[in-house]
Amino acid sequence: MTDESEHDAVAYDALHEAESLPSPERVARMIAVNMGYAQAYMDGDFEKMLEFLVDEPVFELHPPSVRVVGREAVLERSRRLFGFASQNDSRTAADTHRITASTAGQDVLIHEFNNVYTFPDGSQRRCFTVAVIPFIGDKMVGERIYSDVHLGRLRTESLGEDFYDLPGVVRL
Repeated sequence: MTDESEHDAVAYDALHEAESLPSPERVARMIAVNMGYAQAYMDGDFEKMLEFLVDEPVFELHPPSVRVVGREAVLERSRRLFGFASQNDSRTAADTHRITASTAGQDVLIHEFNNVYTFPDGSQRRCFTVAVIPFIGDKMVGERIYSDVHLGRLRTESLGEDFYDLPGVVRL
């Protein structure tokens, strides 16, 4: 490949990427939906939380490497994780909740954040997470959550071993 054709290929790729970037309005709408979902979750209003999700939501949690599919399974996931997840409510934990990066594609938001959690033994630790949030239209499909091992351990304990026996829950 000549330098000129390499340059053309790079220019084409850059143009194609620019065309696939979401509009500011699209980004604002996805953020508003995600914030509505998060607020309902942090309020413990899991039925309202479902209003922001597609009819057949799909969540993945890593660790423990589990896929949660369907409204009933997502509701149960929410109930079980609420006790520790509500510790990162940015409305009440602004001093310990940090969003370090966010980006958006046409139908996805990605956030990198960290929070200080209090563990069952009373110890506190800052834990790190990346959340990938796909959308279909104005509804979240769910989330793919990637966290450090400490938060993963807390999540695994909170879900409990019987969680994996529920319909819609699959170990990956």
